Amino acid sequence: MILKSISSLCVALLIWFLHLGCCLIPLLAATAGLFPSFAPLMPHKTVFTLLQLSVFIYISIRLARYYFWRAYFHSRLEKRSFQFGFLIAVASLLMGYYEPLKTEEQRIAQQQFAFFKTHRNLQIRILGDYDSVRLQEDILLIKGVKTSRIQIPGSTYCLTFQSKLVSKAEILFSLRQKGYKLALQDELGSTAL
Repeated sequence: MILKSISSLCVALLIWFLHLGCCLIPLLAATAGLFPSFAPLMPHKTVFTLLQLSVFIYISIRLARYYFWRAYFHSRLEKRSFQFGFLIAVASLLMGYYEPLKTEEQRIAQQQFAFFKTHRNLQIRILGDYDSVRLQEDILLIKGVKTSRIQIPGSTYCLTFQSKLVSKAEILFSLRQKGYKLALQDELGSTAL
């Protein structure tokens, strides 16, 4: 049975090293440029995570049977190897999830992605006569519009808003209710609303 426990420890170590090569070493390689040969492993991160998860489940079941259902290991070495394999599996899953060795550029990119995921831009053109100060105040009253991100290049207003709090249609409806005639600005030109 020692061979069985050593083989399960070897499998846990193998999966851990595969995940290390898949996720953590490429992060180091991106900053230092030392390990470009590990880049092909990145697309297979999901496969390695599933392998790690299956090893973690197998070891967890074996340890749960030992601690709760009176199943026995054949030796103290086998028990220790399963406990050590459990720690390795937990550590590798946590490292794969949190990726603690991210560079500053990766953290900034992740923050920017989160910003782009929750924020939208809207460009509108106001038709006819209007008071720009009153329009600015009316736009600021709409919940979810970022006050620091309102730009006025000419007669076009560029707004950034939080898509979880307000939608494009709600902004347009609110401004139309206040008597503004709007044209939605897009890449192709403008469309009157």
